[in-house]
Amino acid sequence: MTLDIDFSKDVSVVMLDPTTPKDAEFECKNPSYTEYYRVTAFSDMKEGMGQTWLCMYKKKMIGFVTIAMAHMRPERDERLQGKGYGNIPALLIGHLATHKDYERKGVGTNLIAWAIREAVHHSKRIGCRAVMLNPEDDPEVRDFYAKRGFTYVPQNDKERDAFYLDIQTRRSDK
Repeated sequence: MTLDIDFSKDVSVVMLDPTTPKDAEFECKNPSYTEYYRVTAFSDMKEGMGQTWLCMYKKKMIGFVTIAMAHMRPERDERLQGKGYGNIPALLIGHLATHKDYERKGVGTNLIAWAIREAVHHSKRIGCRAVMLNPEDDPEVRDFYAKRGFTYVPQNDKERDAFYLDIQTRRSDK
């Protein structure tokens, strides 16, 4: 499918809510993400475990991102050590998926940019120093995040592999 999407005009990101119909047409390459959206996203929202945001293009859902609050231990990366803090507050990208017909059209990149903007916005009112995620064990997925400025932190005996982006440099009011 050849398609040029103008993300500044044709796309919106809207919060999933109980009145949102479960889009039976949404399907991504990874079936576990399709299932997450159809089965678990609503209950995660209801339980306060994560909020899913839908990427809409001409009234069609072409992707989603689920975000939640999280933290990372400063000892996981030397750049965050020595500041006297226990845990570093972060916005967690729990799930990010693109409709299979819209892969490699900029949907994932734009959802990441949206999540970073949200983290920067909220960091001005509450503690939030980073955007983080626990990636799949897939070189293509890991490369996707590395190309977008995320730093890889290997697993240790207590925590899974992670990627994080220090948003301090993106704040205009430092």
